[in-house]
Amino acid sequence: MNDTCQESGPSLAGRVRELPNPRALERTGIGVPTPRVLGVSALFPHTQPSIVLSLGYFVSLFVAVPARSHYISPMPVKRVDPDDAAELLSQGWTYVDVRSVAEFDRGHPAGAYNVPMHDFVPGQGLKPNPKFLDDFQGRFGCDDKLVVGCKSGGRSAQAAKMLAEAGYTSVVDMRGGFLGETNAQGETTCAGWEARGLPCSTLAEPGRSYD
Repeated sequence: MNDTCQESGPSLAGRVRELPNPRALERTGIGVPTPRVLGVSALFPHTQPSIVLSLGYFVSLFVAVPARSHYISPMPVKRVDPDDAAELLSQGWTYVDVRSVAEFDRGHPAGAYNVPMHDFVPGQGLKPNPKFLDDFQGRFGCDDKLVVGCKSGGRSAQAAKMLAEAGYTSVVDMRGGFLGETNAQGETTCAGWEARGLPCSTLAEPGRSYD
């Protein structure tokens, strides 16, 4: 560094650290004593004390607040209905059924893979699969084009969001799932894969069941 650019005496950072915490002083109900703002006053000797005090307050905010993270959240997951999902499959996309093994075995979209987000545990019912993400990443790459579906759309929406956060870039969630989406009154709001007469199977193709 050029010597002419070096500042003699305490550094600016050192002087700023001498400033009081204005918020703590506000809680005590007292003002900021004049000697405590000399660090900033020395930088601006001809400035009114009230302005110096305000400047000290804002400087302390910049020093105290940590740098924001550069994390960028993933884009919202796209949802498609079963007809659009079938069109994607015809274009080479892969269907992943995140229902339990028992649900998958009773019927699923033809050619689907099964990676259960929840599965049945004897005596406990349906429980989250702690290996879901690891198992998924063991089968599919982050750039694979994937349609995620379940029974009616709830679990698949959760799974698709989790996968997007894990770095998957081409994941869509199938609204309505295999059996259809209903409202609180039990009325169908989005017919499922099976009800639309789309290809179904009770047998998994080799390597596509959950082992």
